Amino acid sequence: MIDQTSVTFSAFLGLMILHPAVAQAAQREIDAVVGSDRLPGFDDRLSLPYIDCILKEVLRYAVGTTTIITHLSRTAECTRQCLSVSSPTLDY
Repeated sequence: MIDQTSVTFSAFLGLMILHPAVAQAAQREIDAVVGSDRLPGFDDRLSLPYIDCILKEVLRYAVGTTTIITHLSRTAECTRQCLSVSSPTLDY
């Protein structure tokens, strides 16, 4: 199973590499609000609207949750894509 955090972080890094202008604008906003002497914290979030939008877009873009719906075979035996499936079996 893939961890949600690693999926989100990988998507963020990939998107920042593909869109360096966005990464530069985000860095400018962080430097203007927070400065270079500390890291941004949760208290800074309202002052960082561009970063907040990037975060929301990454979360929208990189859905890390499972979107597969499972089905339970209820018949004694059935054929699925040339395979014999006996009950009870979860089918993805």
